[in-house]
Amino acid sequence: MRKLWATICLLAGLGFLLIGYYTGTTYYGRLYDVMASRGVHSIDVYEARLKRAVAYDPTYGYARAKLAQYYLRHGTSSMALNEQLKAMETFNSVRNFAQLGTIYLRFGKEKEAKETFERAVRMNPNFIEALERLGVLALKEGDSERVQELTGEILRRDVKNLNAYYLRAKDSEQRGDLNGALLNYQMISAELYRRKSELKDAMFTETEIRGKLDVLKKQLESQG
Repeated sequence: MRKLWATICLLAGLGFLLIGYYTGTTYYGRLYDVMASRGVHSIDVYEARLKRAVAYDPTYGYARAKLAQYYLRHGTSSMALNEQLKAMETFNSVRNFAQLGTIYLRFGKEKEAKETFERAVRMNPNFIEALERLGVLALKEGDSERVQELTGEILRRDVKNLNAYYLRAKDSEQRGDLNGALLNYQMISAELYRRKSELKDAMFTETEIRGKLDVLKKQLESQG
């Protein structure tokens, strides 16, 4: 009987130790994640704190995804892919799939990127970022019908999405439809003038749009 109670007490003690260990690692993992995100510090400090977060809690997928994003922005794509895949073992979200697709594009793995963005859209049909990336891939493949379909889905959700008009303009250019291209570039130009604010997440620059308008107008004039 005494041996039984001793065994029970030992197991209970081990259980409490394990609970304490995992509670501690989880706490410090999240602590260093918060420390990385708050305050003004260098990118080196940001990276170091995220690394400490995942060192304390290797299963903390959210911190790993942020570390992958850091590597992606600073040109270390192989490290970004490694961290992103580890992140998705415990933390799957629509934005995580979009980030994985973006990393695949950096490697030129367009098939994997396409499948990943399509999965993101299946998870959330209103996720415009993934629809835009699929539109870029369709444009590169020369699939005009798919470009029109995807940009239609985007504009149905956000009628002032300039990337959708840009994709349509580029598609028109590829098909030799100069009038269609001009119309879409003009719509972008008019909206840019109306907004008079800095572009965010645009696939183009204002300089590019102005240049396209000038070139297309000259081409159409030369055709009479």
